[in-house]
Amino acid sequence: MKTPMWAPVLAGMLLVAGVQTLEASPTGESVQEIRASYKAAKRAKTLTVEESLGWIDQLYGLAAEGAGADQGYDALTVILEIESGRRSKPISAAAERAPGMIITGYANDLDKMSEFISRHSPSDEQIEQIRSTSTNDHVVATCFVADLKVAMDGSSRGKMSEDNVIRGLGACEELTGDKYGDLKTTSGRTFRELVEGDYFQLQNLRIGMVAPDIVAADFDGVEFKLSDYRGKVVVLDFWGNW
Repeated sequence: MKTPMWAPVLAGMLLVAGVQTLEASPTGESVQEIRASYKAAKRAKTLTVEESLGWIDQLYGLAAEGAGADQGYDALTVILEIESGRRSKPISAAAERAPGMIITGYANDLDKMSEFISRHSPSDEQIEQIRSTSTNDHVVATCFVADLKVAMDGSSRGKMSEDNVIRGLGACEELTGDKYGDLKTTSGRTFRELVEGDYFQLQNLRIGMVAPDIVAADFDGVEFKLSDYRGKVVVLDFWGNW
């Protein structure tokens, strides 16, 4: 079926008038409709590799039509949703281009990059690609926050590796420095405020380090220091009421 000659003119008139039109895939589906179909199939446990590959192909077309706009970003993120929801080598191969396209097209958009980093766990190489591509200082700072998160996640599993210590301290130094420290995060705090707790932990509280000294009074009011008990087994119980 041929597209009527007046269709592009009408679409242009609607946009000028402030009416948002929904772009559709070659099969007529919008990004939102494809996402809804994917979620429905996943809930019903009827999602197939072939169906997923078909949606991914349509979404790449929609991403090309909406490149640089919300539609393009949304289409690419739905590809990543499908890839994470239906693991298979063909799907992973088909979705492989999506992260790079997101970074290339939206590296200066703080909201989109923050969402991409937090929801889709980009690789170290992709984080570095964002950092080297973006000219938005807030986005670059968010990449350092991602570095810090990777380093601190390692601390929850025991003694931190030397690589993670270096990575975490380097990120904190950037985020508390003059260039990024006073910039506001999406939550309203500065990046310096955001990382100050982790920075203190990295500098003072890593497993294997000597604990910072504590001065307090016992139940009889006699002052003591934690260092008085060095060489002995000590159990510290921190608690409070909120």
